[in-house]
Amino acid sequence: MDFEQQRDTLGYEPAARMRRRRHIRRTVWLLAVLGAVALAVHYHRPLVAHVRLRLDVRECLRWKVPPTTPIAEHDRHLAAAALVASDPQRYRLTGYHEARMRVPAMTRVCEAALGWRFTEPWLVHRLIVDGHERLIVFWGDSGIRGRTWSTASFMACVIDPGPFWGRPREICSGQVDGFYVYPSSAPPRIFGGETDASDPSVAHYPYQQGGRSGHIRIQLLRDGRITMVPEDGPLRELYDQYETGTLIK
Repeated sequence: MDFEQQRDTLGYEPAARMRRRRHIRRTVWLLAVLGAVALAVHYHRPLVAHVRLRLDVRECLRWKVPPTTPIAEHDRHLAAAALVASDPQRYRLTGYHEARMRVPAMTRVCEAALGWRFTEPWLVHRLIVDGHERLIVFWGDSGIRGRTWSTASFMACVIDPGPFWGRPREICSGQVDGFYVYPSSAPPRIFGGETDASDPSVAHYPYQQGGRSGHIRIQLLRDGRITMVPEDGPLRELYDQYETGTLIK
């Protein structure tokens, strides 16, 4: 077989055609990189905002207040001011001389779920009902203030945290079912609560009132409603009297 036959058999391509293919591949790669950069620049802000929101949701889901830390301080101004001075990053003074939690992640998650500018919540708790993880957020106080005794009732919303690629959404919101009664001269001091080990839809919050202690039970029901009633202690005694109509008004 001579040289000409070997060249036809191998199918050798000229160098110019190989260089042209190499240039086409480089051009395609360059266009792909430029397109990726353009997409990153275009979606940079919404992508960063979404990741930050998911980090806020994660912080709320992991948020846990120790049972020794007060979350609702209804004592006098000096007591509330001392609490704020102990941890200014977590507490602040309100117009009612109460020390409330200051967690920006709570507010941002609530604003994203409800779609309107949210007032600062004072408590968030993770509960599970029927295997679904939920965030319970409390804010405001719609109780009745009297001369001898007062009732406490709060607004709350139930939030579905959603998957990582989604946004948190509101399931329901409104006034918490149930309330507790306390003497106006001796309001209670509520501390951080814990989820019931046997029922993840229930949380127990310890409190002190008039030198005595007890617990407040918060439960998320299947229909989305939230109940908040005292379990034991002095607030339970007043609650029973109020329910039976024997409490002196």
